[in-house]
Amino acid sequence: MSSHTSSPNAQKRAQQLVALPSLSRALSSLPQAQSLDHVSLHQPTLASRAQESEAKLRKALSVTSQNYANGGKPAALTPVNISHLDLEGKIVDAGLPPVGYGCYSDDIYVGYYTVASTANMMKVAIKRLRLHVLGDARFLKTLAKELRIWSDLDHPYVLPLLGFFIEDNNYPSLVSAWMENGTVQQYLQLHPECDFQQMVISIAEGIDYLHGKEIIHSDIKPENILISSLGHPRICDFGISRLLAESKSYNLSSTETGNLKGTVRYMAAEFFSAPNRARQCKESDVWAFSMTVFALMTKVPPYHDMHMDVQVMFALARGQLPSRPDNSEWPKLYKYLWQLCFECWRIEPLKRPSMTEIISSLHLFSTISGPLRDAVSSVTAKELLKTDPTGSFLRIYMTNSSHDTTDLTDVPVPCTGPDGHTPVYFASAASVQTHMTQHPGKVTLGPKLLCSVPYAFKEIVIGESEPYSILPFMEDLMELVRTRGGLTPPGRRPVVGGADNSSEELYHAVGYVNGIRVPGKAAAHLASASVPLDGGEHRIWHDDYELLCWKD
Repeated sequence: MSSHTSSPNAQKRAQQLVALPSLSRALSSLPQAQSLDHVSLHQPTLASRAQESEAKLRKALSVTSQNYANGGKPAALTPVNISHLDLEGKIVDAGLPPVGYGCYSDDIYVGYYTVASTANMMKVAIKRLRLHVLGDARFLKTLAKELRIWSDLDHPYVLPLLGFFIEDNNYPSLVSAWMENGTVQQYLQLHPECDFQQMVISIAEGIDYLHGKEIIHSDIKPENILISSLGHPRICDFGISRLLAESKSYNLSSTETGNLKGTVRYMAAEFFSAPNRARQCKESDVWAFSMTVFALMTKVPPYHDMHMDVQVMFALARGQLPSRPDNSEWPKLYKYLWQLCFECWRIEPLKRPSMTEIISSLHLFSTISGPLRDAVSSVTAKELLKTDPTGSFLRIYMTNSSHDTTDLTDVPVPCTGPDGHTPVYFASAASVQTHMTQHPGKVTLGPKLLCSVPYAFKEIVIGESEPYSILPFMEDLMELVRTRGGLTPPGRRPVVGGADNSSEELYHAVGYVNGIRVPGKAAAHLASASVPLDGGEHRIWHDDYELLCWKD
């Protein structure tokens, strides 16, 4: 047979081998390599392109091997071999149309994997990346690195990588176990009895594991959280989404504009308010996690009332946060999670809680089932307060439209109204009127609940559907310390109740107006305290006021 002709199988094999040199050159630069003896290369067919490709592959590997030797590295450090991840010939496409589409030029297909050890067929998801691997050396190198990192991960809430293969058209495909229960949002809709708190904790633990490995997900959203047959979340697509967004072969989509990589509705505000300085980091993952929690609670995407992503981008650039649906009558857990979301939506990234702190807070919230005082007097609670300056797990989450005030029974109060007996509590609230920045204020328990905060020379009354939190005045954990001029007394740690437009922390305080003690706010950059009363914001410049501080 002439060397210029070949069988269909030979032609197919030749096409596959053409892709190997580029992929192998990318893999060869990675550390922790195995011996070249483990690299499995099929003998070339009569197709001349296949022979040439294999020759180039061997040459690329040998050159890299020599480089290692010249650099003084041990002989065992031959080019990296991830042949154990190569599933070529082991995957059977089910022949069905795509069951899902990603927003980064990728399609999801159903397939079957022949497990060598058992000869059983395993149902798998094939993520087919709609871009050519040839001609983009940087992409190939990064892809190889991401595959290696992914394959080394081992956590119950992280989707494991089974392997990859290169298709005839040079499209790379990634293979993972098939998750029968779909995405977390689909699962929660079909299983409303699901333990939602445990689901959120599990998702947080998966992200925390990635962060512990110094891995930034960069595209956390409900679609990237799958559910196993046991009902456990499996986080997927970490690193791959960012990689596709940065590839030369990537086609622009509605969720990527300029240098902004990610899904707009889940991206942190800094990517739109300061795009030249913003970067994907653990703190931006925390923002996306909280947006995911918001979407799961409300059953709608963030900014669902904005139909175009560009509207969301302008809203985020202004610092506008999602609003809670007006008709939501949430349980205590949802009210707590809503407040936690606000902590994660701090404009200043470094002021957002870490995933480890979020998990600690979530676990502690689940333990508070008995009397509040007993719960917060525990060693666990006091330890958590060292890293939680807001006391978020102590707070009671309400709205002005709440009719059930049994949560406030026996809750200690710092002040009373002008009549001397109406309870007035410490509160924190964010409102459309405060441009969704959270401020310390007060809640008065009269014929109905009334929350208000001092802002822009006014007493801002929080809308009936807008949530706020009440902070019980726990004397075994906190105390009021006299000060003035925005000063924090030496050795004291103020209780944080919010942050202003510039992300400066605002503290709970009690001021005196005409002999009445009124809860409000104080801060060093304000050089004063201010309290809401009689429709106005009363500033306390020169007189003493009381700053709420933790007992350490």
